[in-house]
Amino acid sequence: MPMILTTFHPELHGFLFKNDDMSWSVGPFSGHVLCGGMAYSALDYFNSRLEIPQVEKAPAEGSRLQSYIFDRQVTAHLNTVPRFVGSWLPVIRALIADIATMTSGEFTKLIKYLRSGTPIPMCLVGSFHGHHVVAIGCAADRPPVIQVYDPNYPGKLVTIKLLAGKGFHHSIEGSLWDGFFVDDAYSTKVPPVLAGQDNWRWCRKCQGLFFYGNPTNGVCPAGGEHDSTGSGNYMLMINKGNGQPDWRWCWKCEGLYYAGRPDSAGLCPAGGIHNGIRSGNYFLALGSGTGQSNWRWCQMCEGLFSYANRSLGCCPGNSNGHDGSASGNFVLTPI
Repeated sequence: MPMILTTFHPELHGFLFKNDDMSWSVGPFSGHVLCGGMAYSALDYFNSRLEIPQVEKAPAEGSRLQSYIFDRQVTAHLNTVPRFVGSWLPVIRALIADIATMTSGEFTKLIKYLRSGTPIPMCLVGSFHGHHVVAIGCAADRPPVIQVYDPNYPGKLVTIKLLAGKGFHHSIEGSLWDGFFVDDAYSTKVPPVLAGQDNWRWCRKCQGLFFYGNPTNGVCPAGGEHDSTGSGNYMLMINKGNGQPDWRWCWKCEGLYYAGRPDSAGLCPAGGIHNGIRSGNYFLALGSGTGQSNWRWCQMCEGLFSYANRSLGCCPGNSNGHDGSASGNFVLTPI
């Protein structure tokens, strides 16, 4: 069956800890699940082109991440409780949402979102209980088959499939649900930056980006070492992320360069070509993201440079400066 797929992958863009391990308390009330908050928060990181926090243990209550997820849980409940109640209570469900009719219309709505490449929160509906997941793919036609990120199962791709006469079957836990609806009241909120590698700086001499966490500031094509005067501290997604992969740190010059072209490793200001053998795999937000835009890829040296002040800087492969004519707009996150 043909599937409609988005670029959201649970192993890359979902949290590494389980929803069941979360804890919260408000006055005399407490609990251990925040599925709506986790679904919303995972999408926030994905849509903001930020690396999701790489922590395998559920964050402690009161921590920055737990507080953010709890805040998003409140929003998720405000957005969906009326529809959940309408689905649960037989007396008023006919006035608000008939399950069979609702599910048919919601699947049509879901197809539109996913066909546009937009993962969207989805609410599974049972008898007096519900569960938030993120819909990331679905069959192109009926019967409904939906791929989701389920906060209860980190790193796993879950399939929700309609079984005739039985309900919607959860592929991992085997549970059956009466129906579902799309939580289209969701909107992106910029989450806290809690993952990645910081200590990246802009060089005012060459306009390039270089790593500032080593004893020396590398080699600048404008002469001497890179100069971070006036720069902010940038955080880059490393090994996981939602953006363009294959960016590398060159240990010879300390600069960041694109290693995704097999026929070009770029010209290094320290001599020869860049060497990324000691580097991780960096992901850069391309086109949109959270932070500072107007960063460009130079097709002459493969480096990344700032075009915010319309300066082409200094390029080791071009006497006229960096050439960003073939580049998209990259967005870096200052912290």
